[in-house]
Amino acid sequence: MSNSKEVLLTSENYIKSTTPLSDSLAGKYLLPTIKICQDIELRNCIGTCLLSSLQEKIVSGDIEKEGNEAYKDLLDIYVQPYLSYLVLSNITDIVANKVVNAGVMQTDDEHQTNSYRTDKNDLKLTFLRFSDSYKRLLQEFLLNNSTAFPELKECDCQRIRENLHTAYSGGLWLGGRRGKMYRRPCKGC
Repeated sequence: MSNSKEVLLTSENYIKSTTPLSDSLAGKYLLPTIKICQDIELRNCIGTCLLSSLQEKIVSGDIEKEGNEAYKDLLDIYVQPYLSYLVLSNITDIVANKVVNAGVMQTDDEHQTNSYRTDKNDLKLTFLRFSDSYKRLLQEFLLNNSTAFPELKECDCQRIRENLHTAYSGGLWLGGRRGKMYRRPCKGC
């Protein structure tokens, strides 16, 4: 199998079967979006060590072995739904526009009409709200089961601790938990 750093934690088929995404959407748009969401947003949420551990367990097949039930639950119940709706919120702009030699072009098919920008933004925000809800469930699971994931102790637990307490993806910060710089000994997140 491939290098664990290239392993995607969700698949094109999973996203298409569990979300309103069209089955006809080409993988050339979906797969890079999955990778970006996983490498940036999921990594910020769970940390590099836990992300790498999940990828290694998938490559080795250990995720299915006895003793790794917490990792399997983390992947199946929390990570995949979170990534699915995060991908949907990000792909709405990607599939509506194409980068070509002439610049950025809006796609339009003679048999279909493009939705208005406000409709696209509303849809994007709806998917983002869903992903935020799944992210919150993911964070609660990690906080409630932190002893099952030694990676949370080995890596920079303090850095991701703030991310484990807020799931909102908006650009406006009102001084909530994420911004508080409390430092206490890390005995698991």
